[in-house]
Amino acid sequence: MSVLALVMVTTGTASAQSHEGLSLGVFGGVSAVEHAGPVGGIELASARSARVHVFGEAAWFGDVVTRRRVETVEAVAAHLAARQGQAATGTIDAPATSFTVGARFLLAESSALRPYVAVQAGIARVTLQPTFELGGTDVTEKLEQYGVTLGEDVTGSAVRPAFGGGLGVLLDRDAWTVDASVRVLRIQTSGQATTVTRLSVGIGRRF
Repeated sequence: MSVLALVMVTTGTASAQSHEGLSLGVFGGVSAVEHAGPVGGIELASARSARVHVFGEAAWFGDVVTRRRVETVEAVAAHLAARQGQAATGTIDAPATSFTVGARFLLAESSALRPYVAVQAGIARVTLQPTFELGGTDVTEKLEQYGVTLGEDVTGSAVRPAFGGGLGVLLDRDAWTVDASVRVLRIQTSGQATTVTRLSVGIGRRF
């Protein structure tokens, strides 16, 4: 019995230790606000205990434009068409980068498949990139010639606070970890907050 108990304790200790230490990983997937776009990034994490990991993350989002900004650009294009008597179109993209720190709270301590809840906060830089065409010609840089001045709600870039969280699951294989998650990041953009939903899968290695 004592030998069996020793084996069980040793196995449990090894399993707990296998989840400890620093890990570096990359992830990719899809994000969505008004439009869907790619997302990717890197993460550095540290296991503070068997159930709590802290992490720092840098992420890039292909497009986080909101419906209100799309509608504003379309309204500007309609105004331009009415004034000039020509067909006009307006589109807008909003790539973004975020830098956040956070924590994962794992719901299982030693199994290979461990679900978790995550919270994170930091900053995000959003760049608004409108494009206007009049009669098939790009006039984005010439709008003032047509009596149109764009506001900061549809042009320029800004750094804003961001916070969010989500659910995920970690799959451990020796020194490697696969992380699948659904996250929501709320960026406090001027005029209208931007809520980004992301579905991503990552792979990391412990050191």
